[in-house]
Amino acid sequence: MIIHLSYRLSSDVYKEKSLDTIYYFGHHKCASQYIKAVLIQTAQHLGMSIGWAKSSEQSPIDSSEYHQSMAKIGGAQRDILGYSNANRAILEAVSEEQPYRGFHVIRDPRDIMVSDYFSNLYSHPIFPDNAQRLQRIRQQIAAAPGQEEGLLLELELCRWNFANLAGWDYTNPQVYETCFERLTADPLAEFTTIFEFLGIPVPSLDLGGLGAMSWYWLRHRWQGKTPPRRERLPRQALQWILWRNSFERKSGGRRKGEEDVRHHYRKGIPGDWRNYFTPRVKESFRQRYGDLLIQLGYETSLDW
Repeated sequence: MIIHLSYRLSSDVYKEKSLDTIYYFGHHKCASQYIKAVLIQTAQHLGMSIGWAKSSEQSPIDSSEYHQSMAKIGGAQRDILGYSNANRAILEAVSEEQPYRGFHVIRDPRDIMVSDYFSNLYSHPIFPDNAQRLQRIRQQIAAAPGQEEGLLLELELCRWNFANLAGWDYTNPQVYETCFERLTADPLAEFTTIFEFLGIPVPSLDLGGLGAMSWYWLRHRWQGKTPPRRERLPRQALQWILWRNSFERKSGGRRKGEEDVRHHYRKGIPGDWRNYFTPRVKESFRQRYGDLLIQLGYETSLDW
């Protein structure tokens, strides 16, 4: 998926540019639905347009497909654009266009694999464009003799996603690099850092300013209008957006760590792979993707 956000920058670094595009670059099972909801509501508050470009979960998108997808959603006119299945070709295509800033979110590949296993087995929504593939995968995993065999099958299914993680350019100065672990540990602090990198200040408001902002925004909502464009995202507004999309609310009242394997918001904590990796799964993962863990900074050696 893709989101574009246009705004007048107040960043000191980019203050000479009147308009940039904001990109969200994500990956499958890296909190993309959560981030998408936060960005949509942020765009609503700031009076910005937002658009999504879908990409295949199996085959990498090249630059020509990227431009085609942008044309379909009117990407050049959008304020926010985002990909939840991003790869290096997408980043290179974006870099050839107008000035932009973005943020990129990764996750421990071991947790990605466990999350994808339960998602494929129970909770991943089925749509017309993925029905045939997902039903086949669900049948294959359900037919596995046990959870260990199912996870070993999932190791192969994650191949495309891990290739995107491995091939990403982590040195691009126009893209802020973050991860699932930081976003879930302190969402307010990390999203504040993200938005300020993107050129959207997150100031605190006194009670008078907060009341005026709330009334101003609600008045336009009641009138069925998009609020006028705003250059700042007050801290209290961000707190409210994050609360609306918190794990506790999205999961139906469960706290992080309380598991429901059939729910999209299954558990919400990092490091859960330790509860599911058997010695056989661990060794298979280490042989295939041990170097990826080191590349992404989740391990310092193959001895884990």
